[in-house]
Amino acid sequence: MPRHTPRSRPVRLLGWGLLGLFALLFGLLLLTPLWPERSLNAWLDEALSDYTGMQADIQGARLQWLPRPRLRTGESRLTGDLDDDDAPGLRARAASVTLSWRSLLRGQVAIQRLELEAPVLILHRDRDGALFPDPRDWRDPDAAPGHIRLGQLTVDDGTLIFRDAGRAPLVLEGFSLTLDDLRRPAPPEDGTPFHGLHLKAEAAIDRLHYGDLLIADTALTLDGDDGTLTSSDLAMTWLHSRGQATFRLALGAQPAQLSLTLELPDLQAEAIPEAWRAGQSLRGIGRVSLTLDAQGASNAWPGGWPESLDGALLLEGRDIHLEGFDLDEELSRYRRTQRFNLTDVGAVLLAGPAGLAATKGGEFARLLDRADGDTTLTRVHSHWTLEDGVATAADVALATTRNRVAARGQVDFGARELRDLEVAVVNQEGCAVIRQRVYGSFDDPQVNEPSIIDALLGAPLDLLDQGLGLLRISSSDCDAFYDGEVAAPEE
Repeated sequence: MPRHTPRSRPVRLLGWGLLGLFALLFGLLLLTPLWPERSLNAWLDEALSDYTGMQADIQGARLQWLPRPRLRTGESRLTGDLDDDDAPGLRARAASVTLSWRSLLRGQVAIQRLELEAPVLILHRDRDGALFPDPRDWRDPDAAPGHIRLGQLTVDDGTLIFRDAGRAPLVLEGFSLTLDDLRRPAPPEDGTPFHGLHLKAEAAIDRLHYGDLLIADTALTLDGDDGTLTSSDLAMTWLHSRGQATFRLALGAQPAQLSLTLELPDLQAEAIPEAWRAGQSLRGIGRVSLTLDAQGASNAWPGGWPESLDGALLLEGRDIHLEGFDLDEELSRYRRTQRFNLTDVGAVLLAGPAGLAATKGGEFARLLDRADGDTTLTRVHSHWTLEDGVATAADVALATTRNRVAARGQVDFGARELRDLEVAVVNQEGCAVIRQRVYGSFDDPQVNEPSIIDALLGAPLDLLDQGLGLLRISSSDCDAFYDGEVAAPEE
């Protein structure tokens, strides 16, 4: 009878262990088809509800064990209210979670791959800055946040809807993502949830909507290292112009930091949204450049950005043709009609979307409804600087063949208000001939009556017909309103 040496005993034990493991796996393979789907769905519902504090409805759950442990689900929801299809939460047409045998044998759960098909994520932030759902709450509050690792995440045809305290929702449609090697060590007690975050990703978005703003065909590659996300190849399409951008988002910093540069070289005026051009036909090409720095607010995550905006915005265009409205003709008969709202012209043509808030209830849209003719804007130059969330008109003006209109003042994005924004028709010397002031909140702007210099009241009508910009006034009556890039029309 053979004798077993002490060295051979561990080998025998290992052999019996492997045999037992094989028997366990074989038993699981046999028992998995016998596990009722309804029971598995109910178990997942309960587990997810306990973990997140939300309501769960998992359908079509299936388990497989080879070649790797894998859980598949069908149509499923995780939401604050299962009876409300628009309630904040997550739903997906299908999902798949692939685990690691090695981690399971160690008593751990390590996700190697997570796949989401047609997910819809709805987020809501109230006026106090509270976000729902907030993944930071999805754990035992008495447990320290631990190490996170995910081999790969893939999202196909996703949708994101972000509702922010009654403002226009931000909607991302046709979202796809491939994210590799997501890692985050357990953060220190005073660290952010993104401390040490590492990832690599490729993402694409078919359409981004925010009010009347539409950005299409966004694509980028993303690198994350120590909680900082960077991209040097962000591309998107706005107003039929293919733009390029770079950005750096430091989520691991306290507070979070953002840096962005953007260039859109050939904006097509005819693609401007209807709400921004009052039903008129526009033709021409412009360009936009933007540099931006901002930081978040730790007490209102992910908010706080508007109050900290720093940077510059430049919008330029030449020979922009506006059909259906003769700006020069309207200005020439202003003294007689007194119903032309100069601020609306400046807001729509110079200040862009921010200025549209100042035109609520104004005369410009109604004026355009009855107007005819056309206008050629020989030059549009809108240069704004931003500091601490306040945009200042550094050099903002436009010119036609007969007139020049300029704007000055400030727009406070943090407080959502206009600070003494003025629009004026200026003459050859840059003096204000007609001026109008607007101020107050975006929601309820106050527009003063236009002021007109005394010299204009006695000007011959034929001179007014030639253009207010040609009117000569004495130096004592002159208010030096504009001295910038846009030259006055030739006499």
